[in-house]
Amino acid sequence: MKFITSKETFESALFAARRAVKLNSPLGILQGIHMTARGDRLEVVGTDTELTIRYTAEVEVTDEGEVIVNAGIYDLVKRLPAGPVEVERAENELLLRYSGSEARVSVYAGEFPAVPSVDGRGIEVDAAEFLNAVGRVYFACYGNHDKPILTGVLFKATPFGLELVASDMNRMNWAYLPADGESEVDAVVPQATLQEALKVLDGDRVTIHVRDNFVVFRGGSVEVFSRTIAGKYPDYRAVIPENFCARVRVKVKDLLETLGRAAVIVDNRNISKVKVDICDKKMTVSASGIGSGITETLEVNHEGDPISMFFRTNYLAEAVKVVGKEEVDIYFTADRPAGKVVDGDDTYFSLILPLIKEAAEAAA
Repeated sequence: MKFITSKETFESALFAARRAVKLNSPLGILQGIHMTARGDRLEVVGTDTELTIRYTAEVEVTDEGEVIVNAGIYDLVKRLPAGPVEVERAENELLLRYSGSEARVSVYAGEFPAVPSVDGRGIEVDAAEFLNAVGRVYFACYGNHDKPILTGVLFKATPFGLELVASDMNRMNWAYLPADGESEVDAVVPQATLQEALKVLDGDRVTIHVRDNFVVFRGGSVEVFSRTIAGKYPDYRAVIPENFCARVRVKVKDLLETLGRAAVIVDNRNISKVKVDICDKKMTVSASGIGSGITETLEVNHEGDPISMFFRTNYLAEAVKVVGKEEVDIYFTADRPAGKVVDGDDTYFSLILPLIKEAAEAAA
């Protein structure tokens, strides 16, 4: 195997593939990256068998072949000087020639896991809109594995577009984006897969294929393959409130700065919570801990009933931060107390349950 490419292209390919590699894997072959040079293409693949990432680049191939090298090669390549890099396999080594210099990397023997094959029609979405939607929801997944279905994001295609849902039972983030293609997809994608997809997908469009127990995201030079999570996702629509007793519009920058200062105030369980009181076009945010406290008041646009609720500080801050606008609307319910942060475009909301117990203790 022998090919010539630029340092930048080689680094990008290795960066993407390395994201799927667990360097502490007990299987030595899975600590490696598989490279195939054929025609005018270089394919670079990394996998842990649950997640696979493949990067395809156009290179100058003078001798076709394949090789498996330790994923640590990325750390070497990213430190090379800019310019062309000649890569050649020689017996049990991979030679890298650059700027009149040469580096050698040992290769692995063995058979690398095959990349899943998928074809047929998928769901096509705008790449920027897709990455934005994923970024708005993935962090709200459940953190423990006793409820595996909640450790991933629900992808639900409808005739109108694609819905993404994540929940940890105390909050639920929902996002929507227009989509073309299949309209019967219902799959739960691991949070870790989406974290990596955010880092590596490129191009203008992303195509999503769901087949049996795995999903493929194709964007630009990158393909991300992942197993899906088995099981039926809870009926998220059943918990979305229809009636609200109050609405407040607040400046995002001001609220985030206030919540940022409140976040350093923790209670005896080492959590930060804030009390939100809204009345007479003012929002008062207060927090108290062991020997510490803070109270700040913001001018807001308020309609409806007075509000007094406790929320986890980070839940409220994260919900507001991803709106990406100067102002945000927060709706409040009374019958089943909750706060619903929306973006005003009907493409995102975060439904946050208040800390009812904390509110009761404070009122006692």
